[in-house]
Amino acid sequence: MKNLYTVKAIKTFIGMEGHGFNADLYLNNNKIAFVYDDASGGEINFQFNTPEQETDFQKFAVEKLGSEYGDYASAETLINNMVYELLQRRDLKALLNKKTVCHDSSGLFTFKTKFKGNEARMIKHVLTHEKSATLLNNIPFDDAFKLYMEA
Repeated sequence: MKNLYTVKAIKTFIGMEGHGFNADLYLNNNKIAFVYDDASGGEINFQFNTPEQETDFQKFAVEKLGSEYGDYASAETLINNMVYELLQRRDLKALLNKKTVCHDSSGLFTFKTKFKGNEARMIKHVLTHEKSATLLNNIPFDDAFKLYMEA
């Protein structure tokens, strides 16, 4: 089985030097660490359950990102990327629940009305006025997320 690292239970806040977060790091659905950036301008802090889990995660981070800055910096960068992606996914999910979201060559645009399934009137309006637009509410979430991140 391939090792799958994920972050869960992210909480964000504003600290003395910017934005910070708390999160749990999981390996194959087993919590292995508590991770936090206390927004003090310093490094990200890891509290692993065991030293082996820390070593394994640092090796994984170096394999994924390279070791240009060392093992610890690679682990920090990977955690930052994972947290950022999860927060972006949350933002998109909330946006899709509140508004109709479209993507075209100029970026994203929204309608105030919430998209509710295959409403013919909304689809007709978008396709008539925005011929190159893609309705993000009407495609699989992962595809919508890719377009959202491109915008």
